[in-house]
Amino acid sequence: MANLNVGRHFCNQLTKQQWKSFYKNTMHYSARNLWYRMIHKQSSNQLAMAQRNLKHAASDRCTLCNEIEDAPHLLIKCLHKLDVWDSSFKEFLSYPKSADPQQIYSSIMRFKLNQYYLYHHDLHITIYDFFATIMRTI
Repeated sequence: MANLNVGRHFCNQLTKQQWKSFYKNTMHYSARNLWYRMIHKQSSNQLAMAQRNLKHAASDRCTLCNEIEDAPHLLIKCLHKLDVWDSSFKEFLSYPKSADPQQIYSSIMRFKLNQYYLYHHDLHITIYDFFATIMRTI
């Protein structure tokens, strides 16, 4: 039988105001769900599923690059996904122009995206929409 006792890993790093901001921002529910699960260390990455002995998790490896797939790898660090982040940054952000996986992951986990600036103001989206769209796409 699969081990479904995953425990509770609540994030105490975010303030009440940050949580309010998280829920006020418009983003697709699937992106919000993924973001929420990442913050609470409950993402469905291969490593976590393999550690829980789930039947459909035959390996802890990424299906794209065969590296160990933990939460940062699932979201950003896989080279194939990093390409998406990097090309999106180059196309739509005025700063920074390239994607630093560690910085992106830290920004997502702390819900601090104020250091990123959209280049195209005519897009009428927030930086949170931008990040959520990339997260949903990959």
